[in-house]
Amino acid sequence: MLTYHPIFDSNHCLFRIFFLLQRLEGVPLEIDKVRLFDFYLCAPHSLKILRTNSNELRSKKKNILNSLSRYDEIDNPKTLFFDAESIQFTVLNYLAAKNIVSVDQYKKGYVVINSDNYSETIVSNEKKSILPKVIALIEDELQNIPLLGNDGLKHRSNLMEYRYDLL
Repeated sequence: MLTYHPIFDSNHCLFRIFFLLQRLEGVPLEIDKVRLFDFYLCAPHSLKILRTNSNELRSKKKNILNSLSRYDEIDNPKTLFFDAESIQFTVLNYLAAKNIVSVDQYKKGYVVINSDNYSETIVSNEKKSILPKVIALIEDELQNIPLLGNDGLKHRSNLMEYRYDLL
C-alpha cells in the first residue's frame, strides 16, 4: 500500500519553509530551528512530545493538540524527523543556491530570507495547508527559545541530540 505524507514531498517542504521564512522575515534562524519549525508545521501531533515550562505555552500546545484529528497522528516522530532531514537540507540548499535566502548567513548556519527575491503570490497559497494555531505558536513562543543548551529547543523537542552541542 502506498501512503503519502507531506514531510516527504520536497515541493510541500519548499512551500512550508518559504511560508515560515516569510512570516518570520528578517529574523535569523538557526538551520536546525528551521527544520524543527518545518516539522511542527507538517506534523503538529509531534508537539505532544515538546516539553513546556510555562503555563501559557502548555495551554497553547494543548489547544492545538485538541483541535487535531487522531487519524493524523504519527507513530514515531523521531524517526520521521530523522528521515525528513535530507529533504529539508535539499530545500534549504536550493533556496540558498537561488539566493532566496542569504548565502552569507546560510554559510554561518543561519537562514534569513532575501525579501527582494521571492513572490508573495506563491506564499499566500500555502496558508490553506498550514494550521494558523501552529504558526502562531512558532511566532509567539518557540522562536524566542534558544536552540542550544540543556533547556533549549533541541532538548525540549526531544527530536534532536543536544548533549554534544557547543554553547
